[in-house]
Amino acid sequence: PTKIDIGLPPTGMATVSIPVVGKDIVTATSQYFSSPSAASTGGICAAVNGVLLLGGVAVAVLTGLSISIDSARSADPVVGSNTLPTRFPGRITVSGQATAYFEDATLRDAFVNETEVELIVVLTSDNTAASGFVGFTLPRVKLGGATKSDGQAGIVQTLPFTALLPTTGGSGVANDLSTISVQDSAAA
Repeated sequence: PTKIDIGLPPTGMATVSIPVVGKDIVTATSQYFSSPSAASTGGICAAVNGVLLLGGVAVAVLTGLSISIDSARSADPVVGSNTLPTRFPGRITVSGQATAYFEDATLRDAFVNETEVELIVVLTSDNTAASGFVGFTLPRVKLGGATKSDGQAGIVQTLPFTALLPTTGGSGVANDLSTISVQDSAAA
């Protein structure tokens, strides 16, 4: 995988796109999935189910959210081969963009004052207490802008962001020093 793009539209299902790069394809002589497992019966996460916390406060004015995890892999061609011998891992970066109704100056001021905020998104597959969920935590997010539309509808501000490594962390917690952590209730 070279990248993971997560899209949360205001209506509809959450989407995930994972482009991959392969090398030296080998054609099989038999069917690979001769007895595949049954499809999951769990629900599908939608952006309308769940909660979004920004700086510890529940936010219900977002009109869209996208998160991109990029591994920045690189490769150089070599003499004597028409394929790349390997791909070298680069620095993993996490960025994204939120769009939100301009309810008050809180989000704009977080950009203007360069205030870092925590972003937590939990998506559920239904509205029951025992629903399956997927959660994303970005402990340190810096907003890179706060432009706004000014049409004849609600004012929507666009807030690009970059996730940063936390500056502090305790011992023994696996995700303390991560730009993003993902929790899936169905993962074993």
